[in-house]
Amino acid sequence: MQTMASVERRARESKEFAALLSEMLGALEHHREFDLGRLYETPYGDFQLLLGVLESWRLQRFRDDFFVEFREAAH
Repeated sequence: MQTMASVERRARESKEFAALLSEMLGALEHHREFDLGRLYETPYGDFQLLLGVLESWRLQRFRDDFFVEFREAAH
């Protein structure tokens, strides 16, 4: 999985990548639809970075949900 530094560097290099990243993260955070097919239209390196971001976001979300449920069960 790529580091966030790689994602940030690529976003500074490419306005298209930055815009797609922003749109994808906005959709995830606000529970909006996002066409994953758009990821396939990007160069392979960008595709890998975006999938890494998606994976990291999901893992963080899972951890956050787990700890919320754990704290609620403990009370």
